[in-house]
Amino acid sequence: MAVDIAANVFNFFTLISLSGKYVSATSEAQKASYVAGADLLLTAESVGIPMTALLLSVGLLFLGLAMLRGIFSKWIAYLGLIIGVVGIVGSFPIPALAVFLIISTALAGIFFLAVGFRLYKKA
Repeated sequence: MAVDIAANVFNFFTLISLSGKYVSATSEAQKASYVAGADLLLTAESVGIPMTALLLSVGLLFLGLAMLRGIFSKWIAYLGLIIGVVGIVGSFPIPALAVFLIISTALAGIFFLAVGFRLYKKA
């Protein structure tokens, strides 16, 4: 999560820097190079978000599987499994599937609250 936030902040400030350089460019070639740099950054961002979602979803899937044998309630483990599957489906860069990513994100909040509460009770 922290790496994702740090990357987004880096991208945000990079785009601001590129836009300032674009405005002060004196030739069309310079402007084209700044536009190309911004386009590359935005393309990398559009690939990074689905990959981050996919990795998190696969991790939650395996976490749910491991929790089936642990101290956690079965509903928490199954919720982890559901989030993993729904998140994997939603991580494909197809606009129609984005709703699955939104659902898995909302369910992940409930999942992590339930896990935290269970761990607090065990401590």
